[in-house]
Order: sequence, then structure tokens, then C-alpha cells
Amino acid sequence: MDFFSPEEYLSLEQAIRSKALAGDEDALEDLSYLKKALISFVDYVCPVDEERLEVRFAQGILKGSELQNIVTHFDTVRHAAHEQAIVNTNMLNRMATLYGAGAIFLGNPENRREVGHFCGEVSNWIFVNRYN
Repeated sequence: MDFFSPEEYLSLEQAIRSKALAGDEDALEDLSYLKKALISFVDYVCPVDEERLEVRFAQGILKGSELQNIVTHFDTVRHAAHEQAIVNTNMLNRMATLYGAGAIFLGNPENRREVGHFCGEVSNWIFVNRYN
């Protein structure tokens, strides 16, 4: 299932650009911040997940509390990244409502996987459409 509505994102972006042209540059900065935050979630979580897998494969080398400390650290930072992604996703949908656009995130904000997939969809969409 797709959790990202590109049409509503473009609607929000257009509404914000109109406000920026009318002198409200803060709105453009807010959208830019949220867009970068969603992309940075993907930039951060993917390498952490890879490192977690590498640590699990290294279980024969690392033992006991050393292994547990590393795994706990990865889980903690990954959890914090998900929490921030949830906050940013909710802020983006509130911003869309404020500017008269529909929901951009179409999933359940309490579902971490859906929020994570949404961040990935946004990142991919921005990358694919970067020259348009």
C-alpha cells in the first residue's frame, strides 16, 4: 500500500509557494525543514539497520554485555528516529490541513512501519522528481 499522496504534497507545495510569493517566507522554510527531516530518517535508519545486522552476524566475536550494549544502543537510536519521524509526519499532515490540502500521509500515524515506509516513499519520490 502507498502511504504517500504526491498529489496532495504538490497541492501543499503550491499553496505554500503562493504564500511565500505574498511575503510569508516562513511557510517555505517549514516545508523545507519537514521534507529534509523525512529524508534524514531514511538516511539515518537504513545504515543503523545494516549495522544491527552486522552486529548480529558478529555474535561469535562479541560476547555478553558488549554485544547487548551495542544492540541496545542501536535499538534506542532507531526508536528515537522513529519517534521523530512520527512527529514530523503528523506536522506535515497538520500543515497540509492548514493550507487546504488533503492528507499527505495516508497511513496510521501510530504504526511505525507505515511511517517508515512513508518516509521512504517521500525520499524516493523527491529523488525521482528532482528535475521536474
